[in-house]
Amino acid sequence: MAANLLIVSIGILTAAAILVGTILVIRKTKPTGWLKTFIILTGASLAGFLLFAILHNVTSALLSQVFQKEIDEPVFFLLATIACPIGAAVGILGSIVEAIKKRKSG
Repeated sequence: MAANLLIVSIGILTAAAILVGTILVIRKTKPTGWLKTFIILTGASLAGFLLFAILHNVTSALLSQVFQKEIDEPVFFLLATIACPIGAAVGILGSIVEAIKKRKSG
């Protein structure tokens, strides 16, 4: 149980650090076009991960209290563990490709 909590905490802290880095990159470089879209997708995916992880835990705890038995909520869990990492990967890879294109052309 403690190992799972440690892994989740490290994941949340990593996502938060990348999200802060994304915000700083946008403010410093002022990207345009597709690069800006991919950077925003990366940040939104990581913010969504944090939000859905918290919502999953809160919803599971509330449902367990209401029904007096252990209930696990799957919707926010699937969004946090499948949809958000896919969005983050697309955003990161797209940002890299667009940055390379931009560097080669200008």
